[in-house]
Amino acid sequence: MNGKRLPALLLLTVLFLAALVGCANGQKTYRSDVDVHALAEACGAKLASTSLMADADEDYLRYRMGLSESFLPNAVIRIQNAGTALDEFGILRAPDNLSPVLFEDTVKAYLDARNEEWTGLYLAEEYPKLRDAEYKVFGQYVVYAILSEEDRAALFAEAEAQLLK
Repeated sequence: MNGKRLPALLLLTVLFLAALVGCANGQKTYRSDVDVHALAEACGAKLASTSLMADADEDYLRYRMGLSESFLPNAVIRIQNAGTALDEFGILRAPDNLSPVLFEDTVKAYLDARNEEWTGLYLAEEYPKLRDAEYKVFGQYVVYAILSEEDRAALFAEAEAQLLK
């Protein structure tokens, strides 16, 4: 009997120490109750040029992003709707009972598809925004940016500020 207790005790000790290390490393906790449209407004206000950006319609979310009907209320994509700029960002919130990994995979596939279909519809100097596009996870939220380096940094900083508990 004692032979079984020692490994179990060691395992519990290791798990406890791992939890302490996680807390000591400054694990951040994020809210999960922020409306994606309100978050998009706050983030968009921090970008240099959003005057020509508009929300993508439900068809875009469904067919380009591949989101099911039930996820549409928890997603917003702001796209440049005039001119030749490639500016775009999106915010997706996973329901509390689901992991944000689902949306991470969706965003990865979307960004990969956008890169593969690049056809020069935009000015050549716009392509680095797409090539360097990135996303970040803040708790239940996945935020992606096809923006200039400065605007990406501003977007992610504002999203984190709005979502930190």
